[in-house]
Amino acid sequence: MKRVSFQMDSENKKKNDGNTTFTEKKFVNQLAEGEKIITFFFVEDKRTGSTRMGKPYLDLVLRDRTGRVPGKVWEKAEKFGEEFNKGDYIKIEAVVETYRDAPQLKIMRLRKALLTEVNNEDYIPKSETDPEDLMDNARTMIDTVKNPHLKGLLESFFYDEEFAEKLKTIPAAKTIHHTYMGGLLDHSLSVARICDFLCKLYIDLDRDLLLTGAIFHDIGKMREIHGKVGFDYTDEGELMGHSVLGLMILKEKIDTMKDFPPKLATLLYHLIISHQGEPEWGAIRKPMFKEAILLHFADNIDAKMNLARNLTDLQEGKEEPVWSEWSKYLERRLLNKEAYLKNND
Repeated sequence: MKRVSFQMDSENKKKNDGNTTFTEKKFVNQLAEGEKIITFFFVEDKRTGSTRMGKPYLDLVLRDRTGRVPGKVWEKAEKFGEEFNKGDYIKIEAVVETYRDAPQLKIMRLRKALLTEVNNEDYIPKSETDPEDLMDNARTMIDTVKNPHLKGLLESFFYDEEFAEKLKTIPAAKTIHHTYMGGLLDHSLSVARICDFLCKLYIDLDRDLLLTGAIFHDIGKMREIHGKVGFDYTDEGELMGHSVLGLMILKEKIDTMKDFPPKLATLLYHLIISHQGEPEWGAIRKPMFKEAILLHFADNIDAKMNLARNLTDLQEGKEEPVWSEWSKYLERRLLNKEAYLKNND
């Protein structure tokens, strides 16, 4: 593979930990329109397109721990395209532009980066809450479950050291919501808390079943998504999806448990395969009893609120637009309320 080499400009500083020297990272959330940058990114996606004149260009999605940004290579696209693949780190020289109210990089030069040139922690987003605290909170909630079969099932996972450590690394989704290390644990705990609160309002609900379903509803993502940079899908994740994988994970465990009630297992399985609500959203069955209906809406609430927060939260020291970029998942732009109230227009 041919190599394109270029030096960092004088504005870019160096860090050294004694073994590795790497360039100070320019993060996605620091990008300002019109500035020229030379920095590193992880390549989350790479596609080749053609202009109306038939000229090839590269269409990239680049990311770091603060977010993702699209990048375009208009000149020498074929030559630069030979330099790297999806899943690589690259060093780029680019200008920050704005496209549809969001940053976009016009890339002039690039090359594949060496692993010794990047700090891996700069590229994996993490939960704002310590995963250890999230795990402690989940175990505290599990302690309140009274049904011995459901409590035993929960404990068999959450007190398994290997499972617990892996759970701290998995996001709740690749691109939509809770897209950070520990995101799955954070999301599952939040959904369980919503369900717990609503059980005080709707007192005829089976709290133990509902909390168990909430904690386990996305457990299939443990096999669906890699906890590595880029959070890509596994082969079995692509082929089966997290609802089927979640059903498999729970059934494998329940089959090893003595005297677990078959009908209770069936109700729990239904919570897993119906939590997305509608077939077009990924549900294998629509929710067919009260707890299943509530779980679907609790899951939807937490996912949508996390997505809305990511679109509209003010970043310290940075002037924010009143309206967010367009969200294809919400099918709208969102008002940044704080920026709106500060606006003197």
